Amino acid sequence: MGFILLSGGMTEGIERLASLIAGNAPRPDWLHTALRRAIAALRYGIQSEGQIPGRQELRKQLTALRKAAADIAAALDHPPVIRALAALAPVDEETDRQMFQAVTTLIDRTATVLGEIPAGKGRNKFNPNRTPHEICALAICLIWNRSHGEEPRYATSASNEACNQLWRLAGGELQDNSNNLQRWQDRIQAANAVMRSGGDASARQTLFG
Repeated sequence: MGFILLSGGMTEGIERLASLIAGNAPRPDWLHTALRRAIAALRYGIQSEGQIPGRQELRKQLTALRKAAADIAAALDHPPVIRALAALAPVDEETDRQMFQAVTTLIDRTATVLGEIPAGKGRNKFNPNRTPHEICALAICLIWNRSHGEEPRYATSASNEACNQLWRLAGGELQDNSNNLQRWQDRIQAANAVMRSGGDASARQTLFG
């Protein structure tokens, strides 16, 4: 992970990013607040990504969870266990039903997730949520769209540099080569598609309240 800017550097960085996004237009009052919220959300995403186990480890944990749930379900289906619970720790029938249903549902859910984890080579980690790079691109696209009333053009240097700057402000690392800007193009295209589909409600709430 890259370094986190101290308060002075952070303020200067936000000023540069705000200028880049606003361009020649007046800066809206909400812009700095939205950028600070974007930095916080992205920083959390970067830190959380580092805590996600690899595919092999995640499969191991989920398999252990599914086995434990299956063992509980089998025990709850054993008459002596049921009689002992009823006699010594009685609850109403509905609570018993919900308890058994919760365990069987957990078995099904873990099986579903295990089936969704990609096999073979590729990214070692499996993250069903937005990746930090996707969070970064979507935040820039949403702020850009609200500032200018239109989507950012994915091939322009300004929108790609805005992603670069936001990524650095949140503590993300960038490889020191000329391809950094180009790497954001597909992500900006994808973020624009998310906005068009209406799948950005949670991110809008995070940025703009």
